[in-house]
Amino acid sequence: MGLFWASEGRKRKKLFWFLQFAFWILNFILDILVIPNKIDTNLLLYEFFNFTIAFLLSILLWYFFKKFQIHNLSPLSIIVILVGSSIAIGIIWKVSFYVLLGLFDGELVSHIKFYIKIFWPNFFSAVYPFIVWSSFYLGFKIYEEYSIQKESAERSASLAQSAQLEMLRYQLNPHFLFNTLSSLRALIRRKDNDIAEEMVTKISEFLKYSLLEGEDSKVPLSREIKTINHYFDIEKVRFGNQLII
Repeated sequence: MGLFWASEGRKRKKLFWFLQFAFWILNFILDILVIPNKIDTNLLLYEFFNFTIAFLLSILLWYFFKKFQIHNLSPLSIIVILVGSSIAIGIIWKVSFYVLLGLFDGELVSHIKFYIKIFWPNFFSAVYPFIVWSSFYLGFKIYEEYSIQKESAERSASLAQSAQLEMLRYQLNPHFLFNTLSSLRALIRRKDNDIAEEMVTKISEFLKYSLLEGEDSKVPLSREIKTINHYFDIEKVRFGNQLII
């Protein structure tokens, strides 16, 4: 089971990074396509730098979301966390971009003033990529936690059922053995050696199946029927004509 979960964890991690790169590359391409100006090398570098920062900040957002157990939160709490964190990280995205750009070309003050000027007109464009990203990630996280909980509950129910059946087996077997051995002793006292010998053989076959083969989920039907017939034959010796099958 541990190896299974480790394998599943590696698959989920690979899927996350694939979708992470795909999401931000798609955003980068769409942002380039909607720019009305002629696309040149400087513009491509500008946008690449811009979305590289967004990519890195989304990883920070990922670590933030990993701390939460979503199934323990109310829908309202999830919405507040999603929107609030997306707004905060969107603002950090643009502030970081213009500050780094200003430090790079030596015009920090003018870049900050420019960002303040365009803050509200560009507010949605700074926030919406992270809202979309967060919605997809939290949706997947909710589904994943639900699947794990469901599988865990089913496994617990199966183990509980197996434990109950095992307890029943251990309760029934001593009772069955006691009565069967009593019948066998009676046969020996009556000198019914042939019947006693046949009964010993059937008891051994029945116990072999119960203790060794009964746990196998792929026992042939013919083997099941044979074991049931052994059981009935043993009970016939005990009850005689009183048992009618």
